Amino acid sequence: MSQGWKAGVAVVDITPPVGVQMGGYVAREQGSIGVHDQLYAKALVLDDNSEQCLLVMCDLLGIDAVDVRSLKVRIEARTGIPTTNMMIAASHTHSGPATLHTNGIGRRNEAWIQSLYDKVVACAEQAAASLEEVTVKWASGIAEIGINRRGKIPAGEINPVPDPSGPVDREVSVLCVDRVRTGNPWVVVFNYGCHPTVLGPANRLVSADYPGAAMHFIERALGEGTVAMFTNGGAGNVNPIQTGSFDVVQHLGEQLGAVVVQLVRSQGLPLKTLLRGSRKSVQLPFNHIPTEMEVDELIKRYTSEAARREWRENSVDAGISQSGTADHVLRQKIAEACLEWAKSLERKRREGRMSAELTIEVHRLRIGDLFLLGVPLEVFAETVLFVKNALGNRALVVGYANGNEGYLPPQCEISKGGYEVLEAHKYYGHPAHFSGEAEESLREALVGLGE
Repeated sequence: MSQGWKAGVAVVDITPPVGVQMGGYVAREQGSIGVHDQLYAKALVLDDNSEQCLLVMCDLLGIDAVDVRSLKVRIEARTGIPTTNMMIAASHTHSGPATLHTNGIGRRNEAWIQSLYDKVVACAEQAAASLEEVTVKWASGIAEIGINRRGKIPAGEINPVPDPSGPVDREVSVLCVDRVRTGNPWVVVFNYGCHPTVLGPANRLVSADYPGAAMHFIERALGEGTVAMFTNGGAGNVNPIQTGSFDVVQHLGEQLGAVVVQLVRSQGLPLKTLLRGSRKSVQLPFNHIPTEMEVDELIKRYTSEAARREWRENSVDAGISQSGTADHVLRQKIAEACLEWAKSLERKRREGRMSAELTIEVHRLRIGDLFLLGVPLEVFAETVLFVKNALGNRALVVGYANGNEGYLPPQCEISKGGYEVLEAHKYYGHPAHFSGEAEESLREALVGLGE
């Protein structure tokens, strides 16, 4: 009996039907009007002859944590893989279907969501049934496709300008699984921290954005039968260096894909046959809990803003934003989303569900001497760089893994303000942004899992 690695992989098409509402932008006119490129769920099962682990990657904005827990239970029943050894991650494409319960950023089609989850379960089951002998190696390099998006904030604005000198995790980490019987690359898992937002809110064609282009490039370059899987990293404050068109999507995807292909073809570091999964709960305190009076004032404010006559009237001289949406329409969309958020706070307070903190679960998959650390958040580059430095670059952080609870800014970024601090929590449904202590708690938990 072989004492080496075994692996199995499966791929399923999860492209939504045309017309499904899209996630990612409050400014977008809903729903989708077509498909530019297909979306996929991909599953990798690794087996060290005593343990099995499962990594699932989906071309989606995110998956709610409660849905992830349900998926894991279903997959364990079908495969026998313990839920502790499963990581289910999303690429965070902003040109996919609405899959999260957010305020004002696309409504989920629940019937389609259930069919999506059935496909994810079937994909995992197929991967577990296709095991064969493999070798596993790890390599890392550098890609220059991301830029820190949180520089100075112009007066009267909420969005900072890009900061070319700001922190970015430029490391590309690659886990390569080669078939023993052919010696060829079979599965390539690569990790890079950058928002898949080349395509802005004006785009209404379904797309996996630059990660999809990168995966296609890798699969073509390495030959038929290769499956590429993308996981995101510290993307919370990192955007693509170029945006705007499918040509840019292709260019950046090929640029990233070329780095990955080079790393796959390098010698790499063989990983010993060892699998371990573990998880840990972390309490993330919010910066502030609105009082009953403050919630009432928020409802009054956003009710007034959403009902403003000039935003509801057609205006021939209305300014057009970069999203392609008239400015007055965009303002109304934002006000309506914020009103939805304020009313949700009222319900939570009335029902006794307003909490001063959020409990999340961080997750570790140990593969030989490599640690995949899963985080259900939009973590900043600073957090990932700290963790990697503490663990001697033996770790890669997978963002949007096992859920997506919003942005977690480090203390140094909170005082700057901006969208990620002052506004994003409203769309995610939280009472406020997380405190600086929350990010410090996450750092400690991730480092502890990797030691």
